Amino acid sequence: MSLSWGSRAGSVLQGVRLSRHRAPICLALALSCAALCVLPVSPSDAQLPCLSSPITVARAKGTIREVTRLSLTLCDGRPNFGALNALSIVARARDVDRPRRNVLLGFMRTSSAATLRDYVAPGLRRLHPGLLVRIQAIANAFPGRPIHIVSGHRPTARQGSRHRIGRAVDMRIAGVHRRIVAGVARRFPATGVGYYPNSTFTHIDVRHRHAFWTDWSGPGEEPDYGDYPTRSHTQGRTASDRYIMIR
Repeated sequence: MSLSWGSRAGSVLQGVRLSRHRAPICLALALSCAALCVLPVSPSDAQLPCLSSPITVARAKGTIREVTRLSLTLCDGRPNFGALNALSIVARARDVDRPRRNVLLGFMRTSSAATLRDYVAPGLRRLHPGLLVRIQAIANAFPGRPIHIVSGHRPTARQGSRHRIGRAVDMRIAGVHRRIVAGVARRFPATGVGYYPNSTFTHIDVRHRHAFWTDWSGPGEEPDYGDYPTRSHTQGRTASDRYIMIR
């Protein structure tokens, strides 16, 4: 997928805004759950779509690691709904266990269309499909490097946080400084990008307008928003954090 964002890629990102009342999307998501998490599909049963190159996506919770390989978009840059459930499982809330196959089956069979639109399993929020496009594009900028999901769905996040509704992830890329990741993500339309100089991740979310912010707080601290850099924040920072500007 091109990162020029001048034509096709930008159009795809602008177009991935899910209406909460769009029934065909609900049906597509339910079918993707059956295809991805439950029922294997052979090439003889259906014509397989053209998929983007798979990327490695990892979740870390203490010493327990989950690693999967996913193609998050189609070759034309549209979201690959067949990967949405798997990514949502990786980005689930910290206290939610990985669901078993029988749980996924039972939830799909007994839940309403409205519930299946928002959830993969009990307590496991389905991510917004726009995150598929954004994460794949970031991964394409750093071929071969795993994507680490630090945080995805957070039901106890502050009111108004897109983490509460599956529209945001905090992520990092192995061997790539977070300011560089933020610099790539800032090219995306309709995307929120949070840069955290004193933490370990870059925040990416789906929204109607582009937004960028810097939060100087560290892990567990109250937000400390400011420009990058400002005079009040330069003391004690490393040379790279003081003088390398994100354009």
